[in-house]
This record gives sequence, C-alpha cells and structure tokens, in this order.
Amino acid sequence: MEQQAKLAKVEEEKLKVATAAEQAESRKQKFFETINSSTDLNENLQDLVDFIEENTKATGVYIAKLVHQKKKIDEDALDNAHIDEEVPKVLQYTHTSKGHEFMT
Repeated sequence: MEQQAKLAKVEEEKLKVATAAEQAESRKQKFFETINSSTDLNENLQDLVDFIEENTKATGVYIAKLVHQKKKIDEDALDNAHIDEEVPKVLQYTHTSKGHEFMT
C-alpha cells in the first residue's frame, strides 16, 4: 500500500511538471504570435523584457537607449538648445523587469 502511495505521488509530480511545461510553452507561443502580429514593436518592449526574464531566469532585464544629456536653458532658447552634444551620451532606461522600475 505504501508503495502505491509513493507511485501515485510520483505520477502526480510528473503531471505537475508536464502541465507547467505546457503552460510555459503556451506563453512562449502567445508571445511570438503577439510579436508577429504587431504593427509597432515599440509597444511590445515590456512584453519582451518579461519574456526574457522568464525564459532566462534573469534577475533583471533592462532596455535602454543612448540619449544626449540635457542642459539648463533660458525660456526663450531655441527648440533643441537643451541638448548638450559636447558631453558623452547617457543610457536612458525605458523598460525594466518588475522590481527594477526605479531604473526608468
């Protein structure tokens, strides 16, 4: 009887693992379908961050772009006067994984 209980527990664990794998595969498929049908991939960047985090087990995922630093300007300055092209560009984080929102 004890052996049957152990076997039943093992089978139950196998079913849980298989179900989790099927769910993960379903989420992957849904992600790729969303990307393939997207008309503007910029709208899917947070989904990409979440996908990378889940599928690589990363502790943090970030998307950033290089931008010019800004400088103080007078109110009557030209439109682009705030852009400082004389100093190195900096990273501006646009999308982060959960728990890392302070980066944006």
